[in-house]
Amino acid sequence: APPGGEVVFSRVREIIYWLSKHRGFRFLNSSYDGWQSIDSIQTLNNEGFEVEVLSVDGAKSVIHYNTLKQGIYEGRVCFPPAHGQNTETTYQELAQLAKSGDSCAILQIELLQLELVRGKKIDHPSYGSKDVADSLCGAVSHAVKYIRPGVLS
Repeated sequence: APPGGEVVFSRVREIIYWLSKHRGFRFLNSSYDGWQSIDSIQTLNNEGFEVEVLSVDGAKSVIHYNTLKQGIYEGRVCFPPAHGQNTETTYQELAQLAKSGDSCAILQIELLQLELVRGKKIDHPSYGSKDVADSLCGAVSHAVKYIRPGVLS
């Protein structure tokens, strides 16, 4: 969503349909985090897509985020740098790129700000967010679950 805006769920569904129909993507399974997503889940299920709720919040967030962390550390998960980012880019510069809307910078800032709360839950500080990080975490968890069944059980 644009800064201060909202995700247009119908547009997300249109992209999924387009990827499937016009680009040949095969979707084994898709997921939403459950927040205001029942309509999209029902709509996609009615169109033949297998969709489920996958939340990386709460008690299970540690499992999902550990999977993401392991993938990053092992070099199996990577993402592009922010626009103009290099090895000399400071945290403040990265934060400014995030503030300007660079999604890769937003992801990095969110990942850097994550906190383990009471050893039970991954969360963001009160001044931050983790929506983009949760999306990546969910995608990686899903990939691991369906490529290597039983790993996250």
